[in-house]
Amino acid sequence: MFKAVCGKKGAAVRRFAVAVAAVAALQGCSAADWVLGRPPKVQVDKIQLLADSDANGRRPVPVDVVRVGNLALADQLAKVPSQDWFANRAQILRDNPRSADIVSWEVVPGQRIGLRELPPFDGRVVAVFVFAGYTTPADHRFRVASDDAVVVHLLKDTFTVETLTP
Repeated sequence: MFKAVCGKKGAAVRRFAVAVAAVAALQGCSAADWVLGRPPKVQVDKIQLLADSDANGRRPVPVDVVRVGNLALADQLAKVPSQDWFANRAQILRDNPRSADIVSWEVVPGQRIGLRELPPFDGRVVAVFVFAGYTTPADHRFRVASDDAVVVHLLKDTFTVETLTP
């Protein structure tokens, strides 16, 4: 009966629905999020920190991993240099209650912090940033792609973030 009522338009709608379902199945949640108009979820559950012996001119490096649950805040943080982040993070959190979560370390040169589970985030994570408090001028900010586990490697004047491979 559905075919008789809908005709060619119904067949086109069914083909479209099947195509969307196939893309969602192949792409995982990101396609379903796109179809539903939600920002994609970013997943970073574990982190490892490695500091070279000459990291930050042989001075400790503050490191913040910031998980963000609000697209407007994510857009704002994507422009904030680490020096401004560390100077203003308390106010940023007060201005955006329940929109971000911070996990902080102070890493000394030569220190290796093994793989750590990040505490649960209450909500949907739409962006993850790593801020490192270097004394050298630069943004020292990295927006992490969706990876289960990452390694933050603190170098002399900058840092890198890479996917941790088992």
